[in-house]
Amino acid sequence: MSLRDEYLIVQGLDEYSPAGKRGRERRKLFEKIYEENKKFFGKKILDLACGGGIFSNFLAEKGHEVVGVDVLEDMLKIARKFAPKTNKPKFIKADLLKFKLEEKFDTAIFLGNTIPHFSPKNFAKLIANIKEKIKYFVISYRDSISWGFTNTLKLIIIEEKEKFDVVDLYKGYEGEEGKIVKYRIIYPLNKKVVIDYYLYNPAVVEGIMLASGFKLVKRIKNDDEMESFFDFYEKLV
Repeated sequence: MSLRDEYLIVQGLDEYSPAGKRGRERRKLFEKIYEENKKFFGKKILDLACGGGIFSNFLAEKGHEVVGVDVLEDMLKIARKFAPKTNKPKFIKADLLKFKLEEKFDTAIFLGNTIPHFSPKNFAKLIANIKEKIKYFVISYRDSISWGFTNTLKLIIIEEKEKFDVVDLYKGYEGEEGKIVKYRIIYPLNKKVVIDYYLYNPAVVEGIMLASGFKLVKRIKNDDEMESFFDFYEKLV
């Protein structure tokens, strides 16, 4: 199974669709963050790994000019389906590590704890690809490094779904690459997903951003499991 199958089968689209329960919860959290931090959201916004367009479409409704980029066409179909009737965002299918940014934006957003899919080297590469075209960078993520010290990470985790169960088996930790390798077995569908999950915490994210030429100007901590931290970075002059 591929990353696409992980999102479509295992996780389901509820989290990524504005029509789903989890999607509505994520939009509500972002609305609060947005209303309290409008100065970081300029007129033109680039939504990296935009998924089902929850954030892109919300920002477009608020009058921003938005471009959303995602590698999965299934996600982009949802984003287009729920786009506002006027001031629709532009959605592009592309690999973020190969995406070439031609126009300038005021703000780039990278939300929904997408960062674990990128190694630290590739995250730095992503920032380097867009650095000259943006002023602010907004990212949300969770502290996965803390799992090793809080008994959160179990060798076996069973998730009970409506039509099947998911058994997570942690094959091991690879410190040089900063990741854990996870097998997801879907029973009784007899399918398997192998995931490289890269580990981050606020110190690591801030270090990469500083080395990439951005300073942290604000950090918000939330109770949300997926998006425990919202960081706001401004490009150094």
